Amino acid sequence: MNTILSIVLVALATFTIFAYLAFIWWLDRYEREPIWLVIVTFFWGAVGGTMLGGGFTMLLVDATSVLTDPTTTNLLATVFFAPAIEELTKALIFVFLIFSVHFDNETDGLIYGAATGLGFACVENLLYFSTSQSFEELASLVVLRTAFTALVHCVSSSLIGVTIGFARSRSLSFSATSFFVCLGYLFAVVNHATWNGLTMSAGELGADGGGAAAIITGILIVLGGAFMMFLLTQFSVFHEHKLIERVLKSEAGLGTIPTSHASIIPFWSKRKRKDWLNPKIERKKYIRLTTKLAFRKHKLEAFNHKEKKRQTLIKEMKYLREEIQGLLG
Repeated sequence: MNTILSIVLVALATFTIFAYLAFIWWLDRYEREPIWLVIVTFFWGAVGGTMLGGGFTMLLVDATSVLTDPTTTNLLATVFFAPAIEELTKALIFVFLIFSVHFDNETDGLIYGAATGLGFACVENLLYFSTSQSFEELASLVVLRTAFTALVHCVSSSLIGVTIGFARSRSLSFSATSFFVCLGYLFAVVNHATWNGLTMSAGELGADGGGAAAIITGILIVLGGAFMMFLLTQFSVFHEHKLIERVLKSEAGLGTIPTSHASIIPFWSKRKRKDWLNPKIERKKYIRLTTKLAFRKHKLEAFNHKEKKRQTLIKEMKYLREEIQGLLG
């Protein structure tokens, strides 16, 4: 019976990770990232992030163990080495994502950051579950790692993604871009290290007194971080809403779309109605094209001094306008 319950618990924990990812992806209401690219990012965290993160951490631990006692080595590995290396290896996927036409802004960075973080957490959880010695230990691990540690990885990687997305959506200098990326990485490492340090303290101090206080503090920090990430997502989505509204009003002035549509498409709830568009027009495609046009025009404004980038965006915008007007007939 315990074996069956253990399988059910592990399956439920894994399903919860994917549920987190689906919810975060759903929050991006205006220009959702391609699900295939989100899954690729998830699997990078699951495979590349864990292999490189675990490998380099073990190398540092082996090198440090020669110079320090086991207690100090364990402290360094848990609070310093693991957070610094794991956040770096998870974030390596952004080296490739920055060349994707789908990665435009802070919201996109948050989604991809969450994906790589949750991928890492999924495999790391399975590794921890496999070492449990009893059903009771497995049950406590499932609760702790699924409800809290997974969110730590998710939030930490999202912090890096948001700062990379912020820099990408603006025409910043190399030094300014590097500053924001390093700042996001620092926040991610501190968030990860804080959780690791508190859980380590709880284990050393025991379940009573200081140990309980440490783990409660850690849980509050994780929940606070998750709530802040939710608010950050909502703020970023609201920013996208205002951007789409502003740009589509200007496009309506150019005659690309009807003026009434410029007051509906930026509103997620309004555009779900079916009474504002000719039923012969493919509504989802029309919304997707107009939204993409808004983001491309905004990017054109941000990269107004980079001629090569401008010409690429101008060509894409021309194509999008032709597609939109073709749909409208």
